[in-house]
Amino acid sequence: MELDSLKSVPIWVAFHGLPLHLWTKEFIAKIASVLGKPLYLDKLTADRKRLAYARACFMISSEMDLPDFAHYEELDGAIKRIQVSYQWRPKRCTICSSFGHIDGACKPLVKKMQQVYKPKPNQSIAMTKTQMSNSFAALETEEDEQDVSESQPKLGWESGSRGFHRSCYT
Repeated sequence: MELDSLKSVPIWVAFHGLPLHLWTKEFIAKIASVLGKPLYLDKLTADRKRLAYARACFMISSEMDLPDFAHYEELDGAIKRIQVSYQWRPKRCTICSSFGHIDGACKPLVKKMQQVYKPKPNQSIAMTKTQMSNSFAALETEEDEQDVSESQPKLGWESGSRGFHRSCYT
């Protein structure tokens, strides 16, 4: 499974300011049910040994927002607010609803944005006749046009059929 297509991930969630009498697995699961499925409590939270915050692990969905506060109702009807923090906030794409990348790096979006060449309608290409000629003709001189068979052998060039080379240095 690719990281870019994850639909749910486990994360640690901390609840700050939770009254001690509400530090139960059931209450923490209930108050955080808006986040996702509760997996387990932190050992220090279960044993009530760290009183600064309660901590639990949840399986969160990529379709859910991670709120900064949770609310609960007291027995007297008063609505209380608890601060929620996350050990890690995974990258989340709202376009394809998956973890592993953000909106600007979404593969379906990038594919749509790739440029495709499409010719404009009613646009024709003008074709003209081109005269073909020897492009090296301009380099020829009168000496090049002389008949080679009438020329005399020169020193340093092959002469005769035996393949001997004469050099101007001997």
